[in-house]
Amino acid sequence: MQLDTLAYVRTLQAAGIDRAQAEAHADAMRDHVLPQIATKTDLLELRQDLTWRFVGIVVAANGILFAALRFA
Repeated sequence: MQLDTLAYVRTLQAAGIDRAQAEAHADAMRDHVLPQIATKTDLLELRQDLTWRFVGIVVAANGILFAALRFA
């Protein structure tokens, strides 16, 4: 994800924030906030991982159920 720092700084300046503070805020966003935001690819990978885990849980639960029914 890209951040248009110039537009960001201009928006903050238009709201009355000093240019140096606006630039510091833009730099902080670019360096510390944006790297922590999940991308679409991150979410798709998580979805796939959770799907496979769910399938594993269902298979294990069925195995336990059938084993319990067999010995009951």
